[in-house]
Amino acid sequence: MHQFRGPLDKLLRKNSIWKWEEEQEKAFEQIKSILSSDLLLTHFDPQFEIIVTADASNYGVGAVISHKYSDGSEKAIEYASKSLSNSERNYGQIEKEALALVFAVQKFHKMLFGRKFKLRTDHKPLLAIFGNKKGIKIQTASRLQRWALILTNYDFQIEFVSTEKMGMADSLSRLISKKSENEDKIIALISDSNTFDSGPPDELNEVENSVNYVLNILFEVLPIDSNQVKVETDNDIKLKIVIDYIRNNSWPRKIEDSELKFWSTRRQNLQIINGCILFADKVVIPAKLQRKILESLHSTHSGVVRMKNLAREYIYWPGISNDIEQIAANCDSCQKASKMPIKTDLSPWPAPNKAWERINIDFAGPCKDGKLYMIIVDAYSKWPEIFGNTTTTAKDSIKNLEWLFSHYGIPKVIVSDNGSPFQSFEFKNYCISKGIHQIFSPPYHPQSNGQAERF
Repeated sequence: MHQFRGPLDKLLRKNSIWKWEEEQEKAFEQIKSILSSDLLLTHFDPQFEIIVTADASNYGVGAVISHKYSDGSEKAIEYASKSLSNSERNYGQIEKEALALVFAVQKFHKMLFGRKFKLRTDHKPLLAIFGNKKGIKIQTASRLQRWALILTNYDFQIEFVSTEKMGMADSLSRLISKKSENEDKIIALISDSNTFDSGPPDELNEVENSVNYVLNILFEVLPIDSNQVKVETDNDIKLKIVIDYIRNNSWPRKIEDSELKFWSTRRQNLQIINGCILFADKVVIPAKLQRKILESLHSTHSGVVRMKNLAREYIYWPGISNDIEQIAANCDSCQKASKMPIKTDLSPWPAPNKAWERINIDFAGPCKDGKLYMIIVDAYSKWPEIFGNTTTTAKDSIKNLEWLFSHYGIPKVIVSDNGSPFQSFEFKNYCISKGIHQIFSPPYHPQSNGQAERF
């Protein structure tokens, strides 16, 4: 950069005359071009190795998320830094370095959650605390124990790097002055849906599978699926404009429309996955589906606070809190029982409309012959199918279901308990690829899967 700054530095010298000429204009344009090019930042692509580096100084913490390419080179995706509060400045050095790691993973959560990455630090004692596979030692300070618990949500490998190789993160933490209170952040790109939408389901690579798996977790608790949200998002005039703004990074400086202005002020937290807009980690629900979501939240008449807590975990739209308050205020049952303990009636399974629409699945055994038996019962006709197995792995379960589906077709719903074969990544992805909705019976309540349990 210094080789282009010469003409500009001349104007800053003592007693120099300020005269902006062609030479200065050329240098200015060259510097601007470099700063906006991918020489400094690169776009996020989950196919490449992800590295997070964090460091701390006496006044702040700095973090960098970057990609490592096949040729060994690294390029930054996003930088972030934060000044320490007065109480945080009194932490010991090990706590400041640990705080930097926690700050980094929380700041880059959208790019890290559900993916493997390397976490780099120049403070070697943290390897024994955060990298210990046997758990956290009792002697560890409670503050470090809490932070270690936060980091267990992520799939990372922590590694030590000398301070000399921590240039970017180290510099960010030391750039913060004693009086600085604001956070400084530079971001390259918010994920584009094209990253995940290429190719049919049976050709999805491992990265796409992991993203779909995380997204599917959100939709497991919702009365709608991602395809419905995608279709209605495309049909929603305002949200369709928002998608165009996100994909092209073309937000106007001045927006008159109140709804578009609302999303514009929150654009740093918006991304697109599989055609659905996500605000932070919550699915943005189009207007046409909002009533259905509200009815689902209100189905157990659990009260405003409980409904809001559930909504905040998974979904979002402008004014959602007011809508929840309104639906509870207009409900006679809620008003009558507002001061009483919550009571709900048992809800029986809805009767299927045809054979093989919903099937119940469970394992029995091992029996006297040493075998385990996989039992599948059709909820409509009560027709059973039984397979003898030596194991209960997801692979064997899928093999049995493939044979069944080739004879009877693919069901809409599979009901099972919370056994490890049915909760596995492989089995869930298989159901997603076949368009099957998976329902789990509550823990310690096998009666909910009575069709298979009784057999």
